[in-house]
Amino acid sequence: MVSAAVDIDGWVADGNYMWDLVWVMADTVVWLDFSRPVVMRRVIGRSLRRVLARQELWNENRERLGNLLSWNPEQSIIRWTWTQHAKYRERYRAAASELAETGVAPPNPQ
Repeated sequence: MVSAAVDIDGWVADGNYMWDLVWVMADTVVWLDFSRPVVMRRVIGRSLRRVLARQELWNENRERLGNLLSWNPEQSIIRWTWTQHAKYRERYRAAASELAETGVAPPNPQ
C-alpha cells in the first residue's frame, strides 16, 4: 500500500515508516529537529494526558502510570525518549547530510 501511495505525485508521509521506500521516492524531506527539553515536555504531557483520560492507543492498549514512572526504557516511553534522543538526533543528522551530498536515501537509521 505504501509503495502504491508514493508512486503517485503529491503525497506526504510523516514519521520514519518504511524509511527506505519513502525517502527514495521523496523530492523533499523535512526533519523537525526539536531540542530534548521540547521533546520531553511533549512526551510527558501527551503520556500523562493518555493515562488520565484512559485513552485507547490501539487494540485496547492504554498507557499505564506504572510504566511511565519506570526507569526501564523498555517499559517507559518517557525514559526511552530521554535515553534515545541524542542517538536518533545524530542518526537523522547523518542521514540528512548523506541525502544532501549524494541524493540517495541512506539505510533506515533505526
